[in-house]
Amino acid sequence: MEIIIVLAVISILASMLIPIAVRNIDDARLTAAAKDTQSIATAIVNFHIDVRPHWPAYSSHANYTNKNPNVYILETKDGNVPSATRNEYWISNFQHDTLENQLLLDTPDYDGWKGPYLGTIRPDPWGNRYYVSIGSLWDGSWGAQGADPGQAWAISAGPNGNIDTDPKGPLNSDPTPAPGDDIGFLVSSYSE
Repeated sequence: MEIIIVLAVISILASMLIPIAVRNIDDARLTAAAKDTQSIATAIVNFHIDVRPHWPAYSSHANYTNKNPNVYILETKDGNVPSATRNEYWISNFQHDTLENQLLLDTPDYDGWKGPYLGTIRPDPWGNRYYVSIGSLWDGSWGAQGADPGQAWAISAGPNGNIDTDPKGPLNSDPTPAPGDDIGFLVSSYSE
């Protein structure tokens, strides 16, 4: 009888503590993704300060030699590729490069580069890649009317693994991603 009572008490305590533990794990993942996107955004700004007037938008591909910006999306090398139902630019193969090439290795060989600008770059807490809409900072024709050049999202697809934020969206007074569960940090060149 005593064993049954002890097991009942343990079951009651477990049923109360497990939801709290799960909620804390979810909160920790959200916080980690927010800090990671902020770190990526800060690294991009520090890069820009060192190699001004350039942003990390030059191709690191071996066959690229004319030193004109051509990279619109930066992404982490490791991690799952999330879905992107609102805008395929995030995950298309169109003019991408890795954050590692630009911020850790200086593969494009920028003048004034003083990095590495980040320590390690890992996937987001859900195992997906981080993305940055870097083309919005250097290409005035790429973004939304009245918003470019001047803004770029450093973004995680969040818990659902789908990027809902438009990489070319306008700067909002409330700098939060579009509806969905994306976690992002806005890089702005308006204060230059």
